[in-house]
Amino acid sequence: MILRQSSLYSNNRGFTLIELMVSMVLGLLLVAMAVGSIQATRNLYETDITRIEIAHRLRAGMNLMGVQIRQAGELLSNSFPAIELENGANGDPDLLIIRKNLLDHAPGLCVDGASGDNFVQISLPGKAGCSFNDTEAAYNAWRDFRIQAGGEVSAYIWDFVGDTGEQFTYSSEDDISSTGTRTINASSAGWSRDYPANSSHLYFVEEWRFSLVDSNLQVQINDDPPNSIISGVDDLQVELVMNDGTVVNELGPMDDWTELSFIRVILEGTAELSQKSVSRSITNTFFPRNLISKD
Repeated sequence: MILRQSSLYSNNRGFTLIELMVSMVLGLLLVAMAVGSIQATRNLYETDITRIEIAHRLRAGMNLMGVQIRQAGELLSNSFPAIELENGANGDPDLLIIRKNLLDHAPGLCVDGASGDNFVQISLPGKAGCSFNDTEAAYNAWRDFRIQAGGEVSAYIWDFVGDTGEQFTYSSEDDISSTGTRTINASSAGWSRDYPANSSHLYFVEEWRFSLVDSNLQVQINDDPPNSIISGVDDLQVELVMNDGTVVNELGPMDDWTELSFIRVILEGTAELSQKSVSRSITNTFFPRNLISKD
C-alpha cells in the first residue's frame, strides 16, 4: 500500500513539472507576442508622427507658394508674362516663376526708347497724357519708391505690343521743368532693343522663382540670393490647367497666362526613420485671383 502511494506521488510530481514547463513556454510566448505588438505599435506611431512632420513641412512651403500664385499679375497688363513654368527634363523638378507689380503707377513712354539708351522719357509737352500735370503723380511715386528702397531698385520695361522687355536697375530721375520733360534713368547698360512710345510701360516688378536644389525648396526674389524655404523635399511638380481642360507642363513668356483655369502644385518629401525612409506627398490647387479682372 505504501509503495502504491509513492508511485502515485511520483506520477503527480511529474505531471506538475510538465504543466509548469508548458505554462512557462506559453508565458514566454505571450510575453514575446506582447513585446512584438508593442514594438509594432511604436513603429507605426513613429512612422505616423514622421509623416505628419513631413506633411507640416511641405504644407509650410506650399502655403508660401500659394500666396504668391494667388497674387500673380497684380497691377500688371495681361500681356505681361506674370506666370512662367519650366518643365524639368526627364521628370526632374519644375521651375515656377511668379511676377507682380508693386506700385499702382506704370508710366508709359512718351518718346521712343532707343537701343543702347539707359533712360526713357515719360513726359512731353503737347502730347496727350504726357504733359507735366499728367505725369506728375507717376513721377513722384516712382521717385519716392526708389528713395525708400535705398536709392536703387529693380524695375522692368515692357513693350506689350512686341511682348518683350527687360529688367533694369532704376537709379535716378530727371525733372526738367524748363523743357517740360521727365526721365527715368537706369544705372545698368543700355536697352537691348528699341521700345516704342505708347506701347511701352515701366513697372516695379517683383519676381519669385520657386525651384528645388539639393532637396531644398528655394525661392529667389529678383536678383537677391536664393533662400531655402524647407528641406527634405524630393520633388516639385507644377501643372497648369487651362480653361479648355488641357493640362500644360510648360508656359513660356510668349504664352498667354490669362487662359489659365488654376495651377496644381505637387510636393514630395522624405525623412529618415530607424534606417528607413518615410515619404509623403501633398497636392494643392491655386487660382490666380487677377484672372477675374483681366483687361
